[in-house]
Amino acid sequence: MKRILLGLALAVSFVGSNSVTIAQNEVLDRSTFDSSVRVQDDLFMHVNGAWLQKTDIPNDKSNYGSFIQLDD
Repeated sequence: MKRILLGLALAVSFVGSNSVTIAQNEVLDRSTFDSSVRVQDDLFMHVNGAWLQKTDIPNDKSNYGSFIQLDD
């Protein structure tokens, strides 16, 4: 029983230290985040707000991105 508890404690400590490492390496590109909008108020606008403000979507397109630019 002591070995099981020791194994669980080691596993939990490994998972905890791994999540800290991931947070420090910053996986997300936050350049398109709009910090003026709170996450809990409007997640879509918080994540995409800056991109929507600086990107002009043509009137004849329903969506726009790098693949549409390549196709044009």
